[in-house]
Amino acid sequence: MTRTILILGGGGFVGRRVAARLAARGDRVVQVRRNGGGVQGSDIESVTVAPDYAGLGDAVDGVAFDAIVNCAAFGVVPTDRDIDAMIRVNVDLPQQLVRLAAARGAALVHLGSSAEYAGPTGNDALTENALPETGKSYGASKYCGGVLMTLAAADLGVKSAVLRLFQVFGPGEAPHRLLPSLVTRLGRGERVAMSAGTQVRDFIHVDDAASAVAASIDALADGRLDAARSFNVSTGTGTAVRAFAETVADKMGVDRQLLSFGEIAMRPGEIAYLVGDPAAFSAATGWSPVHDVASGVAQAVAELTGAGEARQ
Repeated sequence: MTRTILILGGGGFVGRRVAARLAARGDRVVQVRRNGGGVQGSDIESVTVAPDYAGLGDAVDGVAFDAIVNCAAFGVVPTDRDIDAMIRVNVDLPQQLVRLAAARGAALVHLGSSAEYAGPTGNDALTENALPETGKSYGASKYCGGVLMTLAAADLGVKSAVLRLFQVFGPGEAPHRLLPSLVTRLGRGERVAMSAGTQVRDFIHVDDAASAVAASIDALADGRLDAARSFNVSTGTGTAVRAFAETVADKMGVDRQLLSFGEIAMRPGEIAYLVGDPAAFSAATGWSPVHDVASGVAQAVAELTGAGEARQ
């Protein structure tokens, strides 16, 4: 069934892939652009709003839509720490979208983050009821925004889901992030100074994250998701950063010796183990990831380098 989807944050790393996936399957995608930004594509329509999303309701007054997907976030880049902007985008905007969804009879999918969780004390996969982050502004603001949105959605009768994405990687990441920085520097034959790489993360390919968004839209529409709640979107498998980096080197066909582990210190407050349990979301929607780390890195390296097929 073809639906009209209103998407915010469509110009970001995950948002671009979500918009492209929805358009490719035949949905009408209308992106909300701030100051002319956003994803480009002849099959994607746009409306423009102010940077603070003021006037959003008026901007989409002539657009009939079935669901809203909110990929917008502030604070992903480590230097983005303006607390007012963080609250406006991560906390206030989701509440604004609930009211818009209620007024228009639309469903709402909001992208959360594994940063919403406090670091676990052991090596168990986190369920959605794990302790929230309270000491870091980005994670805390995302948690507050998602929880308040869920409460408001339940009160207003809006079908909604918060998808807490774990360590998303793939083509389109910002240059400072792990995968693109490795591909760039290893591609030049440079030695890459790294931490010990012992921290474990739940790496999920961006296309699997996008397919989870599509699955949630479908499940909200057909009633499989009938209550406002939060879900982990993850693989359930932990991979050490060191192993991830070595996989990148292998798929590029370069010497692992270029990876200089232990040369730099871990970041202060680095979480040792962060893996999500995807069972609840998989049970509710039937979704499961297509890629593991090896196949996901191979796809990403091939796309980033234009090499066609990375080493398998």
